[in-house]
Amino acid sequence: MIKFKCDTCEHKWEIIGGVMEEEMPDCCYLQFCTRKGTSNAESLEHLPDNCSNEPIIEFENIEKAKECLQQWKCRLFLDDWIIRLKFGHVKGGVGLIEYEPVIKTAIITLEQSSKEEQGNRCSKYSQECILVHELLHIVFDMPRMESIRLEDVEFHILQHQKTEFMARSLIMAKYGVEKDWFRNI
Repeated sequence: MIKFKCDTCEHKWEIIGGVMEEEMPDCCYLQFCTRKGTSNAESLEHLPDNCSNEPIIEFENIEKAKECLQQWKCRLFLDDWIIRLKFGHVKGGVGLIEYEPVIKTAIITLEQSSKEEQGNRCSKYSQECILVHELLHIVFDMPRMESIRLEDVEFHILQHQKTEFMARSLIMAKYGVEKDWFRNI
């Protein structure tokens, strides 16, 4: 038996042998899936396939990506931001964010990589991790690089590395995966 309480609507659930009395609303289901990796339940094999215990490698469609965006906006206290998410080409990278902190708006573009391109990376490709990385730019409010002084470039690279480490750490905490999960070699 699994006991679960939704933080949003405060509905209490008891799931016995994988059977629920009624269908879970989205707010409960998303929290339940998120907690799956940290649940005290004896067995979680009966959970539906869309309640993954691994980071999302590639979003099935834009709707799934937007659902994930909403979850991470909530986790990172960015609920009051208006963020548009789209798939497209990102020159020289896999994700891009353009944002205006004063009016709390942003556009995030995620690269759609082919399976071959993903396999050629040293680090495992995860669109969910890329999405979190881009959102962390808002949290840390990293300014755009406008200088070409060596000191500024080095500082920017170090800040970007910290952002990536934090994104990976959040993914690790959500799914209970280790650092080695991100290795692709």
